[in-house]
Amino acid sequence: MTEKQVPFALNALLYFLNYIQDVKCDPILPPPLIKQIKEKYKPELVIGFQEAIQWAIENRDFEFCKQIPVRYNNAEILIYFENLDTLFQREGIYDLYSS
Repeated sequence: MTEKQVPFALNALLYFLNYIQDVKCDPILPPPLIKQIKEKYKPELVIGFQEAIQWAIENRDFEFCKQIPVRYNNAEILIYFENLDTLFQREGIYDLYSS
């Protein structure tokens, strides 16, 4: 996937930033949302989240703050994606639909 091929789930993950007070908090997402992602979200979306997180970490020069309006700068958004990656690994979210 190239920089021009932005993962479809990227905007959904960026949208969650509207509800986060501090990109350095742990867990980065509230436990009820984590539970909802694990139990109620469609597999395609959860897989899309994983692809978007990995893509974001690999494309650090992408201007995330121009993708959708958020109050965080690119450096803060990258911290958010790194924390999401850690959270998804710790919570086993990546393992839910791995092949």
